[in-house]
Amino acid sequence: MSYLVFARKFRPQTFASLAGQEHISRALQNAILRNRVPHALLLTGPRGVGKTTSARLLAKALNCQNLKLSIENPETRKTEDIEPCGECDNCREIANASSLAVWEVDGASNNSVDHVRSLIESLHSAPPPGSRYKIYIIDEVHMLSTAAFNALLKSLEEPPANTIFIFATTEPHKIPETVISRCQRHDFGKLPSDVIISTLKQIAASEQMEVEEPVFSLISRKAQGGMRDAQSMFDRLVVASEDKIELATAKRVFGVVDSTFFETLAQSVLEHNSVACVDLINDVFQQSLDIRTFFNDFALFWRNLFLVKQVSTAKGFQAEAFARHLDISADECRQLHKLSQQAEAADIQRLCDLALTLADRAVLSNYPRFILESAVVKMALLSNLRSVAEIISSLEELKKKSPEGLVRAFSPVSAIPASAKNQTIDTPLPQEVSAEPVINNDFDEKEQFLPSGREFMEFVRQKSAMMVYSHLRRMSFEKFEQGVLTLAGKAFDTAAFKEKEGAKLLKDLLYAYSKLQDWQVNLIERDIVQKPAVSQEKRKGHGYVSGSLAAQDLNEKLMHEKQISNEAQEQEAVKSILSVFNGSKIEKVSVLKQ
Repeated sequence: MSYLVFARKFRPQTFASLAGQEHISRALQNAILRNRVPHALLLTGPRGVGKTTSARLLAKALNCQNLKLSIENPETRKTEDIEPCGECDNCREIANASSLAVWEVDGASNNSVDHVRSLIESLHSAPPPGSRYKIYIIDEVHMLSTAAFNALLKSLEEPPANTIFIFATTEPHKIPETVISRCQRHDFGKLPSDVIISTLKQIAASEQMEVEEPVFSLISRKAQGGMRDAQSMFDRLVVASEDKIELATAKRVFGVVDSTFFETLAQSVLEHNSVACVDLINDVFQQSLDIRTFFNDFALFWRNLFLVKQVSTAKGFQAEAFARHLDISADECRQLHKLSQQAEAADIQRLCDLALTLADRAVLSNYPRFILESAVVKMALLSNLRSVAEIISSLEELKKKSPEGLVRAFSPVSAIPASAKNQTIDTPLPQEVSAEPVINNDFDEKEQFLPSGREFMEFVRQKSAMMVYSHLRRMSFEKFEQGVLTLAGKAFDTAAFKEKEGAKLLKDLLYAYSKLQDWQVNLIERDIVQKPAVSQEKRKGHGYVSGSLAAQDLNEKLMHEKQISNEAQEQEAVKSILSVFNGSKIEKVSVLKQ
């Protein structure tokens, strides 16, 4: 017979040997014991935790010819009696996948309506001689098409007598609710580390292998709760090793680094030695690394350090007990505790947040090393920041020296210098638009008309001619005198007054404003625009025509804000705050409307 990998060779053959899923095995045994086996079951959970194995065990128990079940005396019945014998013809055939009573279907490759129809046609035949049930096990059932699920619904709801469906899937959210509602669902969980380690030790003992103790913990952490993954990795390690399986060999095979690397890196970070951090990364990347495993271990280390700090701060620290919670050795836990004493809990929490962000970015990047180098340097520099206690102390000292200044520094109103309040920046305007707005509604004679572009625009706004006002605001009054108005603007604005209706509306407003008839309106298209005076201002448009009211207002606003920002940063209280929060800067000064 060809070689069998550990995952197949040591597949559980009884409910008792189904490690880590006792709640599932007990429920299935009770269903058989009480004669309450449903006609459809849905087994869900991560990969390699026993779903298909449980389905085969249930099939063997239902059809076992030597099942230890005393129907005559209910008082003597026990759940432990519900175990397939493994010796009868049915048990052996099911174990070898050759039983006519058990159909194992791969949902990924048999996912069409035609495949389901063939399955439905087979339902009409009775179980083979010697078998009580006909059982259909569909693995990865979520891969069936929608049409295939719909074709199966009626048979799933009312199957023939002695017919049982068992569905297994890792992605139950992809299964239609109409199917889930017809099944009894059992959810499998990830296996604890101690269960995986115990199983691997049993395999090692059965195969007469000598294995260093830390190897089992390493495989368990890398398997992340999957027994099949753990057995496959152990199989791979056996092939790569000589007489004895050593930890160094395991790390080399799996592309992982020693925990001492992360401890040394953390020490350099806490000592804010960025040069040492970069050197360590250079050394470790000379090895053959599994990038995903490395960054997972990196994030896990900082998470463990953070938790150790929290526990030791809150209620004391017991390395042996907490090491089991973190799934690490007691020595590693003690080393984490020693490192955690070199920084405050808030600083370690920030470092942990950076590490988690780094892990998320790096595994998706084409340049993971560059991201790692940048992140650890940032983490090392972060340690230079003053502690929370030091900042509070500095603020208290500042409050004693200048309590009013401290309050003003944290108040948005304080950002407005006294000299700038209620102040307007004077910007030179063209002569024809320089006058202050004065509403003019009572011109009776021509000689009373004093042309003013700004005054005319205010008149238009009060007349609620907002479309005209918006166009005029973006245009420059090149000439405005009795009976003649020359406007310069971009094509969009000039086009509004070239149209018959727009031109008539403008002339009507000019007449209402000046009491002068026969206005001549000249339009000039101009592409040269005035950019904002402050380059940092982000705008979606392309600026305004030079000399327009919009351009003048924008420049006034930006220059005003710039002056306020400059004056605010010269305040002594603000300078004191910046000195307390080392490395900080003022991003923006807001002016509150009174």
